Amino acid sequence: MATLGFVLDFSVAAFLLCGILLWLRRDEGDRSRLFLAAVWILISMAFFLRSVLVRAGVIESGSVMPLLNLSGGLLAIIILYLYPVEVISPGWLTLKRGFLMFSPWIFLVLCLTVFPVRATTLQSFADIVRNISEPDVWLRLAILVVLILPYCAVLLVIPYNWRRSRVSNAWIVRYTMTVALIAVLYFIFMLTGSAAVSIAHLSVCTVFCIVITYQELFIRFSLPREDTDVPEPVPDAVFSGAGKSLPQKRPGLADPLMEKLDRLMKDEEVWRSPEMSAVRLAALIGTNTRYLSQALKDAGYENYSDFINSYRIDCFLELARQGKIKNVYDAFFYVGFRSKATALRCFRKRTGTTPSEYLRITE
Repeated sequence: MATLGFVLDFSVAAFLLCGILLWLRRDEGDRSRLFLAAVWILISMAFFLRSVLVRAGVIESGSVMPLLNLSGGLLAIIILYLYPVEVISPGWLTLKRGFLMFSPWIFLVLCLTVFPVRATTLQSFADIVRNISEPDVWLRLAILVVLILPYCAVLLVIPYNWRRSRVSNAWIVRYTMTVALIAVLYFIFMLTGSAAVSIAHLSVCTVFCIVITYQELFIRFSLPREDTDVPEPVPDAVFSGAGKSLPQKRPGLADPLMEKLDRLMKDEEVWRSPEMSAVRLAALIGTNTRYLSQALKDAGYENYSDFINSYRIDCFLELARQGKIKNVYDAFFYVGFRSKATALRCFRKRTGTTPSEYLRITE
């Protein structure tokens, strides 16, 4: 129990500190950062309340499926989706849609307030089996299975437009899978009351909090402002200049696959989409990833990422030459990057300098 108490206290501190840090830097991001700060602070308060109630004996340590924990767990799962919903589809989360997201929890709390349930104390899964005919046990199982688990797929149905989203589908899947893991660990903990499972659940939640906070502050771009000076769409002049080809290394253009790729890149600008992958690109030119990879290597590229990012960097450089870059990170977002670290690494690899130094030189 001492270990569980330590992990719980550490989780409270980690969530609270991450929430405060995000709040202090809220003006550097969009609305999603405010959502994330609020979510972390609320979860830290929930964990703190749980710690106080357990130590005060209001919630018995090791008890299975206490109603207070179940309602709190449902609330925690719902609020974990406020931030990614705003990141995936900025502005989609209106007051009405927010109310609909929270309506199951509101309904549950109202029902328990108006019609209090005599909750049988359960200390193990065996107690659940023995009391399975009791209405309050059925109610708690329904809350656990019917209300909590379906929320794990909510991000997969949110409208996604890569031109306005700060993340890729891969990030959405990773976030969804992590929340699903948190829900599964919580599910097992509620059924067993195991301290080991509780420690695992708290540990995953805390690591998740720290990683997402780090990504928000240092990795992902903020959504460009509506008044950004970066043009939309890409001017034809970027890729249609006489004798100009992008990127510069093109030793393999005699290859029919590379010719198809070059036309596809120039005509449809698929490199701008963060959703583009080697599999999708191969399908667009009627081949498979094996032949695509070989063609790219024959043309002098290390791999698919090297190829696609070279187009993005060249578009950035062309915009710089035209004097159309007012904000470096907005421009990187515009040409298809969704990670600051990746964009800066690719830019330095191509030019040997930083974007700010390059822009200063070209002025």
